[in-house]
Amino acid sequence: MADHAEHAPPHPGAKARTGAEAASLRTRLADARLYLCTGARRSTGDLAPFLDAVLGAGVDIVQLREKGLEAREELGLLELFAEACRRHGRLLAVNDRADVALAAGADVVHLGQDDLPVSAARHILGPHPLIGRSSHSPGQADISARAAGSRRARPAVTAGNRRGAARSRRRLRRVMWVDAGVSC
Repeated sequence: MADHAEHAPPHPGAKARTGAEAASLRTRLADARLYLCTGARRSTGDLAPFLDAVLGAGVDIVQLREKGLEAREELGLLELFAEACRRHGRLLAVNDRADVALAAGADVVHLGQDDLPVSAARHILGPHPLIGRSSHSPGQADISARAAGSRRARPAVTAGNRRGAARSRRRLRRVMWVDAGVSC
């Protein structure tokens, strides 16, 4: 029996992008000021309203950050993220997994230093989505910049709540990564 999985349609969030759409993504990423990493909020059960609240308060990019999920479960959660991003005209980022980013139709994939090399992720993804790489030292930043063909340094902070995050966004002219610690 032949395996037809490779011919299955992409995840509902996935879509092909034109060169103009990719350029628009780069512009939107360059204009972004607030990047939120969040878990699935299982203990509160309010993921969809939380995403609407933070995206409505000025978050430009959201990323599901929950290590150890199976791909199917991650894609299910990313459907909620993608729907919220579409409603608010914001960007969706996927953590660590080029295959999941492709299936989810993500705008950005974030790769850590121990994840796939940028060149391998690009081979899987094709020309889209955009790829970001964590760098914890000038040396890592230089290597990542050479691999990606560009370099951006951004501050990382933790904000106490959505109002604090929105105020911080207005004060800065660069993207802030907010990783955990945000409540509504």
